[in-house]
Amino acid sequence: VLILAAVLLANYLRMRSVLLAFGEEILADRVATVAADIDRGTAEAVATARVMAIAAENGLLGRRLDSLRFTRGVLERFPQFCGAYFGLEPEADGLDAATAAAVPGAAEATRGPVPSPPALPDQRAPESLAEVPPQAIMATGRFIPYWFRDRANEETILLAPLVGLDGLYYEGCRQRFADPAETEKAMITEPYDYEGQLMVEQTFPITSAGDFLGVAGVDRTLDRIAAELADLKRRQAAAGWHADFFLISRGEESEGPKGPRIIAATLATEDLRTRPIDETPQAEILQRLHAGIAGTSILAAADPITGEPSLFAAARVPTGGWTVVMEVPRSDIVGRVQGPLAASA
Repeated sequence: VLILAAVLLANYLRMRSVLLAFGEEILADRVATVAADIDRGTAEAVATARVMAIAAENGLLGRRLDSLRFTRGVLERFPQFCGAYFGLEPEADGLDAATAAAVPGAAEATRGPVPSPPALPDQRAPESLAEVPPQAIMATGRFIPYWFRDRANEETILLAPLVGLDGLYYEGCRQRFADPAETEKAMITEPYDYEGQLMVEQTFPITSAGDFLGVAGVDRTLDRIAAELADLKRRQAAAGWHADFFLISRGEESEGPKGPRIIAATLATEDLRTRPIDETPQAEILQRLHAGIAGTSILAAADPITGEPSLFAAARVPTGGWTVVMEVPRSDIVGRVQGPLAASA
C-alpha cells in the first residue's frame, strides 16, 4: 500500500509540474497576443507618418496650402490621432522669407480654430502665400503647422506652430536619420505631458537627396492607449484571467529619469502613466523583464502591493521597442490544473 501511495504521489506531482508548465505556456501565448494587438495601433501611426513624409517628398513640399489641407485631412479622417503635422527645416522649401513677408503678425498669432485653406494653382505666388495662416509659421516664415484636437471638444480642430523642436519628435528624428546604425528611421517618443495632455508622438523624416528637410508626424493620447489596454484586460477577464497590464516605453536611456516609462497600466489603485519604471512599486520586476526580455519572458514573484504570489509575463511590442507585461495571480494557473489533476486522481 505504501509503495502504491508513493507511486501515485510521484505521478500526481509529475503531472502537476507538467500542467503548471503548460499553464505558463498559455500565459506566454496570451501576452504575445496582447503585444500583437498593441502593435497594430503603433504600426498604424508610424505608417501614417511615413506616408505623410512620402507625400511631402513627392509633390507637397513647396505647396504650403495643400500641405495644410492634407495634414488637417489626416486628423479629420483618423479619430485615433490627436495631432497631425509637418515641421520643416528653415528654408526647406525656399518659401520662408516670402511667406513671412506675405503673412504679417505671425509672431503675435495665437492658437485657434482655422478653416482648411483654399486650393490655389500657383502656391508660390505672393497672393497664395498670403492665405497661409499665421498659426502655421514662425515669425521667420518657417513652416511648422500643428493641427490638433481641442481637448474641450474633439470635433474642433485647432492650429498652432510646433514647439519643442529640440525634443525627440523632431531633433531625435533628425539624429536617428543621420545615424547609419539606426535602420528604422521612424521616431516614437517617450510618453510625456504636453500642456496637460499625456501623449506619444510618431514621426518620420522628410528627406531629399540624402538631406534632412523636416518631419511628418501624428500624435496619440495616453488616454486612448490606456482605454485600449483596459479593453484587452476585459477580454482576458472574459476568458477567466484576473490580469493586470503594464505598457512600458523603450526609454532614452536604460534607467533613471530618462529610462523606460509607463505608457499605460490597468491598475485601479494608481495612475502610473509617464512615470519612470524605477519609480513604481513594481520597479524591480518591470526592470528585469524590460531589460532582459528576448521573445517572451515569465517571472514568478509576489505582487509588490498585495503580496499575492503572481506570475509576470512579458513580450516585446515590435514597433517602437515597447514591452507589455501581464500580471496574473498564481492561483489563476493553479486553478486551471486542478480539474485535470482531480480527473487523474
